[in-house]
Amino acid sequence: MSEIKKVNLPYQASLLSFFSAVRDLPYPALLDSNHQHFPDTNFDILVANPLARIHPVANGQPISWYTKPFYSLSATHNPMALMNELMSLICQEAWAKSAPKDLPFVGGLLGYYGYESGHFVEQLPDTVEHDVQLETLSVGLYSWAVITCHKKKTTQLITSPWCPSEDVADLINRFTSACDDVLVKHDLNEARPFRLQAPFSSNMTEAEYAQKFCKVQDYIQSGDCYQVNLAQRFSTRYQGDTFTAYHRLREACPTPFSAYMEISATQSILSHSPERFLLCDQGRVESKPIKGTVARGATAEEDKANADWLQTSEKDRAENLMIVDLLRNDLGRTCLTGSIKVPKLFALESYANVHHLVSTVEGRIDQADQAIRVFHQSFPGGSITGAPKIRAMEIIDELEPHVRSAYCGSIVYFSANGQMDSSITIRTLVADHGNLHCWAGGGLVADSKCQQEYQETFTKVGKLTHTLEQDFFEIGRIMSDIEQFLSAPPIDLNLDDIRAALDNEPYAQQIHNPDEEMFPSGYDLKYRSAAVLIPIWKEPENGELYVLLTQRALHMRNHPGQIAFPGGKHDPNDASIQYTALRETLEEVGLSPDCFDLLGELGEYCTISGYCIKPIVAEMTRRSEPQSL
Repeated sequence: MSEIKKVNLPYQASLLSFFSAVRDLPYPALLDSNHQHFPDTNFDILVANPLARIHPVANGQPISWYTKPFYSLSATHNPMALMNELMSLICQEAWAKSAPKDLPFVGGLLGYYGYESGHFVEQLPDTVEHDVQLETLSVGLYSWAVITCHKKKTTQLITSPWCPSEDVADLINRFTSACDDVLVKHDLNEARPFRLQAPFSSNMTEAEYAQKFCKVQDYIQSGDCYQVNLAQRFSTRYQGDTFTAYHRLREACPTPFSAYMEISATQSILSHSPERFLLCDQGRVESKPIKGTVARGATAEEDKANADWLQTSEKDRAENLMIVDLLRNDLGRTCLTGSIKVPKLFALESYANVHHLVSTVEGRIDQADQAIRVFHQSFPGGSITGAPKIRAMEIIDELEPHVRSAYCGSIVYFSANGQMDSSITIRTLVADHGNLHCWAGGGLVADSKCQQEYQETFTKVGKLTHTLEQDFFEIGRIMSDIEQFLSAPPIDLNLDDIRAALDNEPYAQQIHNPDEEMFPSGYDLKYRSAAVLIPIWKEPENGELYVLLTQRALHMRNHPGQIAFPGGKHDPNDASIQYTALRETLEEVGLSPDCFDLLGELGEYCTISGYCIKPIVAEMTRRSEPQSL
């Protein structure tokens, strides 16, 4: 067969417009280094239209060919075993042996491994709810790639001998058109719409997290394990184009191992990972585990103090060292004897919202087809399981209610020239048939503090969820106006009069402080913060005050603890209690926040459902038809 061919294209600072040019092809994927923010990064890679795809099949060989099969493969049901065999055959090709080693990808395998792909490596329990339809693993066999080398400022179309000449001509035409400034500007300015239908919500309460935390501590004290990564999932519904969401997140929280993959019209992966799993560069294997996190400071002084604290934190250094030892063991199973080294221990790396403690573990291999075997023997990464790895994964299966899917798996490529690079898919969102999920977790050890660990999960994922809620959930569009509403000169209304009017409403009685006899003896009531919006209308002609009730409230008034006004639990991610009230009003009755001017707050009411409700009073300044979410 012939050799690798290169077609020079105009240098692209990012491959976003090139990705748009091939989105109509099957299984497009963009590996995005955000080089402008991370000068040490070098390559961006774009692929699409695979020749074949490796994915789990219930009863059959786990590969789908979209062309005439190139190789005869064993009749295994294990996709990892099949890929080991496939890469051995590919790396024996004459063109693969002579392919330039300075290119990261010259054709080969590229895709994602979900966390549950670990079941193809080890015998593990599987008791979680599989409510995400994304396949456990999906890896394409690609014949071409667009590669940008930022250090050389080059962008090239790299084609393997597998790629037909007519496909090469089509690709050149697509990318040449995408280089037209007018077309690029039009594409960026006319982004397809995307919006959230609700704020993100967790799959466990703080109390449930605390129960699981205590269970982990019990296991640690009994000697089952010494570190377990416990995660919670945040979910919402969405409509529109997830590539638009990826654009925005890329701007708000750039990371060096970002990726966007479209699996189908209704499934995609938006990864903004800061963490490399494994790199293989001309026989040198490298892993960079992250373990140790602290939020960025609000000022330069606070930021430096936080960074200094993290670098000297005995707990975080101990956690990091545990994972370094685990990785040394994992790499030692396949790397050359005596080649394992730790050139960097406890280095500081800083990102948009957090500082991380990062170490580097290295080893060596001497054959091109060994890279994929190193990856499989080390998967999943120890930094997101705990230690010992197998026992930690068993405990994760017991405690976490839902499948992790792409979270804590990896996005990876295995090139025919022996090169490999991979991320650990933290800070990663999965779009699945209208549902949008993201996860955050942390390694729990013997001296972990529950509240700190719980808050750390919000710190890690907050930049993603807050950005999407602010930009793509309707309530977010008016958040900047709330202070103006509150500081505006109030209309001539007395809050005492409003309280009196509220007290006279028959359906409002439930939010009063309940009598003690309503509670059973010894009833342990733990109150949670909530908010309601009390819309009022001042009749222009006579100034008469009306407290407005909603039709939904009338339906719900007989339910224990329900209230007569739109409202709900104050989420930790909510910017304020006023935000909660306005968000819930939009969700429950479809009234847009711009219908109201906020006037003030009433004192809290405690309900028999265990909520302390803060009534937010607002004048309805205009009537509108209820809006759908």
